[in-house]
Amino acid sequence: GRHRIMEITGLPARDLRMLDPQLSYPSTILGRDRAVVVNLEHVKAIVTAAEVLVRDPGNPRLRPFLQELHARLALPDASTTNPATDDMELGGDQGNVPMPGSAKIQPFEFKVLEVCLEHTCKCMESEVRDDIEQLVDDDTDMSEMYLTRKLAFQRVDESSVKLDSNKHASPDHEDEKYVTYS
Repeated sequence: GRHRIMEITGLPARDLRMLDPQLSYPSTILGRDRAVVVNLEHVKAIVTAAEVLVRDPGNPRLRPFLQELHARLALPDASTTNPATDDMELGGDQGNVPMPGSAKIQPFEFKVLEVCLEHTCKCMESEVRDDIEQLVDDDTDMSEMYLTRKLAFQRVDESSVKLDSNKHASPDHEDEKYVTYS
């Protein structure tokens, strides 16, 4: 349970509350000493250097995320490194600059975070696309945004007001004309 997770990860209870679906917290990624807490839209997870704990894995919205996560984690690394050392081969007198062609192994936690972020971006992109399609399909909203038409109607109304006011103008102002160039 919760106490076991706190013991394994070293996370305080307040960090675990952030993953509670009944509480409302903004999207956040918290880096702690032994774990990363991920709360992105519907992806809620605790990531350590060796494992990932996903909240509510039976949620149908998470199925694509879990499939991608399994696929990405199953991919073999280009080479193996000692996790106790740096993940890059470093040049001797090169000032610790990675050597061209050296293989960099992405740590487990970064692979998981990458999948979390990519999935969240895809979901948000899909939601935005759906919202835009709904907006474009709504004739009332589109007519409200049709500013050129509104401006044209406004100019017609203004010119008719100007013409009406010129009917009652004094003879001294008969030569005045209103012309606007844009």
